[in-house]
Amino acid sequence: MVFLLNKQYDDSLTYLSQLEKSQTLTENGINIKCSCLYQLGKVQEADELFQNTIFTFKDPMYKLEMEIIQCEHTYHSPDIESKLLELYALTKDSRNFENYEFVLDRLISYYEDKITLMNWIYSN
Repeated sequence: MVFLLNKQYDDSLTYLSQLEKSQTLTENGINIKCSCLYQLGKVQEADELFQNTIFTFKDPMYKLEMEIIQCEHTYHSPDIESKLLELYALTKDSRNFENYEFVLDRLISYYEDKITLMNWIYSN
């Protein structure tokens, strides 16, 4: 979705709400909507969407992606690393490049943050 890639979260939500009027969102659509809501700071609304839909997901990759997005924005889960590694194991042999890029970006960011924190701790 172009809006999400360009970080135009409001436009993405507008597009998704128009789409929802005529059809049910796919798992990917729900992921995108939840991610946009978190990015816009609408944590309560995003958490509600997460809680209402996470157990209906049939695709384990989308379910893990949504759990990771929720962890990143609400800090509810200390095991984000295990979820990232689980998603990486699912996607590394997959042809779903979108999922693969998602998990690689998140892993790189996660480990960069850990390294920065460790460097700060050891330098002080």
